[in-house]
Amino acid sequence: MDLIRMVDLEFMMSYPAMTVYEFEHFKDEDEVLECWKGSSIYIICQRPVLYFDEVRFDEETQTISLKIRQRGDDREVAVEFNPYSYDEDLKGRGGIWVEFHFYSEKQTEQPFRNVAGIKLFNAEKEFIGWLSPERLIYLYWRGQLEASIEGDIHEFLKYTVHYIGQAQNQNIWERLTGHEKLSRVLALEHPFVEGEFSPYELSLIFLRFVGITERRLIDPSGSDNFENINGKKLSDEEVYDAFRPKQLDEVRTFATNELEAFLVNLFEPKYNKILFKGYPNIRNGMKSIGFDKTNFELVLFATLLTDEATYNVTITPIFEKQPPEQT
Repeated sequence: MDLIRMVDLEFMMSYPAMTVYEFEHFKDEDEVLECWKGSSIYIICQRPVLYFDEVRFDEETQTISLKIRQRGDDREVAVEFNPYSYDEDLKGRGGIWVEFHFYSEKQTEQPFRNVAGIKLFNAEKEFIGWLSPERLIYLYWRGQLEASIEGDIHEFLKYTVHYIGQAQNQNIWERLTGHEKLSRVLALEHPFVEGEFSPYELSLIFLRFVGITERRLIDPSGSDNFENINGKKLSDEEVYDAFRPKQLDEVRTFATNELEAFLVNLFEPKYNKILFKGYPNIRNGMKSIGFDKTNFELVLFATLLTDEATYNVTITPIFEKQPPEQT
């Protein structure tokens, strides 16, 4: 009898895409580090600068209206949101303070232009949170921010992939501190829009392993013994292991290796030297613990692209280059 073991691995973004400039500021914030914990895959990528424009804060309605724009692009997305929905604790506590940060000189009159981010404080002026264009969209899609959005935001969420790596049993922020490949990308990649500051364009995306679904297919024809997809007879111990549900922690390392190899093989990023040309036959991947076929569900609020492939913003991925067949 043939026993075919299949597995679906789910990874999701653990934080919205952030610029390298933001990363340097956030990596000392305990609240942000808590969100990054458990992230095992990082993607170094690039897109033109996103910014808020025509920003207005209506003190009467306590709402913020703005446009999201991108350097070098005439398109815009109109947004209106309730900052109180960012944190339930803000309600009934005597108001909210809003602070705007600019890519250019500080401004004092509305509407504010060329805004890099928005800081929110409670009535006691205690810091509550930070909104960049990507973070606002991320929170909206996750149902964590009440907002109305008009326009196609997908066009602003396209990231050219330069390098894909994994944390290698470190906290991901420690792995990226003093990272050789990140330093090379910063030094060698020109801004997409002339005159821009590269750390405002270069971005980081973190992925975390969150789910595993196992499936087994049994073909009763053939011998009375269980055999794997390659015709190898399975021992009693291997059969028992094949039917024992796996926990996230016991497959985490293998799942991370599998996703890294899959993405690098798919995108062939410019700064990855090892491209896993033999994928899905890799060391310490899911095949090494008995799984014959691996599928991925990536929850991405981003379109990743290189000259070789595109992975679109969608929970059900759309490939413009088919991944290699699993044999």
